Amino acid sequence: MPWKKSSVAEQREQLVLALLARREPVGVICGRAGVSRQTGYKFLRRFLETGKGGLSERRRGRAPKQASAWLRLRQLVLGERKRRPTWGARKLLWWLRETQPGSRRPSERTL
Repeated sequence: MPWKKSSVAEQREQLVLALLARREPVGVICGRAGVSRQTGYKFLRRFLETGKGGLSERRRGRAPKQASAWLRLRQLVLGERKRRPTWGARKLLWWLRETQPGSRRPSERTL
């Protein structure tokens, strides 16, 4: 007899349907599914907002627009670092504040 195979989206759908049925407390249903109550509520909210499509995997990480801005900033810092090899993170951060006012900057430790 083969094992039952179910995708993550199917498991999430079963969780949401059990939550909507409200036959047991949320904590019990989520505990049986192996997720926290917060995660159970998150998938319930997604299901109510977008339907079955909201239960599928979502991309993680920065949006492409944000990633390109960070890559541009990284190139600026690396270029300045090559020009001025004696400058440390603190001075590079000062340089970024002076040349790129109003833009988001990484922390000194990240630099």
